[in-house]
Amino acid sequence: TVLVKRGIYHQSVQIRKNGITLRGSGDFYGGTVIVPPKSIPKTLCNQGFGPTGICILAKKVDVKTGAVITPVRNDTVTALLVKGFPGNGVFGYGTVGMRVLRVAAINNGAYGISRFESRDTLFAHDIAVGSNEAGFYVGDSPHADTVVRDNKAYGNALGIFIRHARHILVETE
Repeated sequence: TVLVKRGIYHQSVQIRKNGITLRGSGDFYGGTVIVPPKSIPKTLCNQGFGPTGICILAKKVDVKTGAVITPVRNDTVTALLVKGFPGNGVFGYGTVGMRVLRVAAINNGAYGISRFESRDTLFAHDIAVGSNEAGFYVGDSPHADTVVRDNKAYGNALGIFIRHARHILVETE
């Protein structure tokens, strides 16, 4: 577990290991805030998917085809505010067992909270506001086995967008 104290952090985060929990302090509207750095680092996430706040990426991906060779497993992001990234707020690609809980994704240029080519995902008690794409996205996963519940989406191009994915449960208030 990586516990991030209260404060504003000008950085992006890339996770490519199993079993990591990135945990903010306090509630997601005044505790730990992740905003873009002045210079976006040249990580595989940022170069391949756009400047992203928090990216959980497969251990091994065929960069030519995008095929996931070795997924990353059981990573969690919780109790954070991620805002103002030109790309995505929280983004998963090639994950198994990814959890995003009590996260606010505000005014990000693409997706608020999303996952592609993944399975066994949970998005719960999150907020996505002002995304130029979907606030919440589940896609490109024939066996998604994903739950999206107790979330709020406001002012995004789309609220919750499910595409090319099966075995999804979406519960709204």
